[in-house]
Amino acid sequence: MNASHGSPNPGATRKGRRPGSFTDPMADERLAPKAGTTTLANPAALGLAGFSLANLLLNIVNAGFLTESSLPAVLPLALFAGGIAQLIAAVGEFYRGNTFGITAFGSYGVFWLSLWAFFTFEQAQFPAPALANHTLAVFLLCWFIWTVLVWIASFRVSVVLNLLFLDLMGVFAFQAAGFGFDNITLVRVGGYLGLVLSAIGFYAALEVIVNETFGKAIVPNRALAPSPETDD
Repeated sequence: MNASHGSPNPGATRKGRRPGSFTDPMADERLAPKAGTTTLANPAALGLAGFSLANLLLNIVNAGFLTESSLPAVLPLALFAGGIAQLIAAVGEFYRGNTFGITAFGSYGVFWLSLWAFFTFEQAQFPAPALANHTLAVFLLCWFIWTVLVWIASFRVSVVLNLLFLDLMGVFAFQAAGFGFDNITLVRVGGYLGLVLSAIGFYAALEVIVNETFGKAIVPNRALAPSPETDD
């Protein structure tokens, strides 16, 4: 939303950090509008929505509500919402000077593009479906390891994002085990955790949209980093 819509700047009218935004503790202070400058929009809602939409449809399949024959319907969302939308959000976070935001959106945008490429181009190249599943399990395990690191960093962001990455760790762990050991029950458990993950992601996106638009904390989400006024 640009300045022509009259959207207030919460960082300039309220002390501390916007709850749940991907910004670092000093971002509001840096982005406070000065004479002749334009306030940058918060790209977090776009990235969270793209991630959650792609994740929702994929895990409807993994949870067993749709059969694997429905997987081609997931691929456009994986490419455009999970991949491209998150990379756009990462660029926005770059211009806001937010290391956590660009890293999170950029890395998981790459995850979705990689997953799209695997199912579109590579899966059919494997001589047996079991081998493709075992390779996918290793792929998911790699992303589980990376998510542990992002989760640790999220202890300085917000409660909702900390829960999001904690749940995402569970999704990767159960689905990696399920595909690795050919255990459909574990895949289903990962699918249900993925549905919870989308709910958390949608809540985080809603928090950013509503609180940024109204200029005050209407949708609650406790920040975990001290505000600039209280940080020693």
